[in-house]
Amino acid sequence: MNGESGAAVPWLRRQPAAPRSALSPGFPGTGALRSLLLIPLMAAGCGGGGGGEGGSENLPLRLDLSPASWTMSSVYPESAFSIMVTATVTGTVSGEVVVRITDEEGVISPDVSIMPWGDEYWVTLRSVATLAAGEYSGELLVNLCSDFACSRKLGAATLPYEWLVSETLAVSALSPPFVESGSDAIALTVTGQGFMPRSVVRWNGSVRETTFVSDTELIAQIPANTLRTARYADVDVRTQLGGIGIGLFTSEPVQFAVNNHVPVVTALSEPSVPAGTPTFDLVLTGQGLVHDSIVTVNGAAGMTFYRSGTELAVRMLAEEMVEDRELTIAVVNPEPGGGTSEPEQLTVMNPEPLLTTTDPGYLEAGCGALLLAINGSGFKSGTVLLWDGEERPTEVLSGERMQTTLSAGDLAVAREVEVAARSLAVESRHRWCCPSSLTGPQRRHQPR
Repeated sequence: MNGESGAAVPWLRRQPAAPRSALSPGFPGTGALRSLLLIPLMAAGCGGGGGGEGGSENLPLRLDLSPASWTMSSVYPESAFSIMVTATVTGTVSGEVVVRITDEEGVISPDVSIMPWGDEYWVTLRSVATLAAGEYSGELLVNLCSDFACSRKLGAATLPYEWLVSETLAVSALSPPFVESGSDAIALTVTGQGFMPRSVVRWNGSVRETTFVSDTELIAQIPANTLRTARYADVDVRTQLGGIGIGLFTSEPVQFAVNNHVPVVTALSEPSVPAGTPTFDLVLTGQGLVHDSIVTVNGAAGMTFYRSGTELAVRMLAEEMVEDRELTIAVVNPEPGGGTSEPEQLTVMNPEPLLTTTDPGYLEAGCGALLLAINGSGFKSGTVLLWDGEERPTEVLSGERMQTTLSAGDLAVAREVEVAARSLAVESRHRWCCPSSLTGPQRRHQPR
């Protein structure tokens, strides 16, 4: 800072902080002391005229501040912000000058810096970082004094301030909260607090086209190419504030779900197979099938092969088809969304029983009760012998042999009898009838 002589100020130093109580006596007002600086002035020959607060006091130094006020709108709590004020001092004094900056409201940080620049000083003021949401206004008092107690005021100015501290930046809800995979582009409404015209919505860290509606609502455009596959996306709001020391503020993310569809199975390539079928790939046709779809067989995950959005295959193992049973086939799509399809049934059927011979090969009428053995193939537990269409108690000895006891009444009259076998699939309770292939004397009771 120079006077009329134009001599430059060679240096500036900060006075070591003194105890607050030692500086308070004699100082007008009750506000907190924020800064004490020593300015070596080498001004001479320039008449003084007071500026700002001291203008009517005929003070020897004139202090002018630019800008003349400090206005901030929509800044966030728990964040410091700052301003750089240009200070110009004119007048004539000798010796060092102490700069005292006080704040009646206690919202200015003690961290004040002053840097000489040509004929001016750059003064950087900062807010404290603990301001709650609300409106703040007041005046900073800047005094140039002859000593730390300010026993003689040399110059003075005021810096009015007015701040609006917004609510903490936060996202509370998304609308819609989810979409199905493959959806068209959407306009996503983001609700929360602390939004500003500079706020932008981010999708997994990427900024999306954003419209500011109010301090509680933003609308972001989400393109269709980000909604093709099921996933969770992190949605947050970021605000870039301007000014020295003011940076980026980002809300905590909220998850948005791009959901899998609930799968639908419309057909099986093989609705039924005979027992004993070797391992094969069963093809399922349906809708909403995805790469992560899993086919379950009786509730257990099977080896699944994705073919398209309408076709899957699952490997059916030979050990699953050893005997007659019903196998429940379903498709499960994972989260987000997803679910389990309605089940389809794959029927494992017993082979049709085939009769070849009887033992004995023919019977005589009136011979009394008799144990009759039947030879053939495809006999299973549950296969029964039919004697002229009527069931008889049957014992299955193997897949090729079974036997039953015929009563004397069954053999009382000479006649031709049809012998058949019926196989029962226990789970499905469907029946298959196969007549005997016996011919000639094996199908007749021969008279004596």
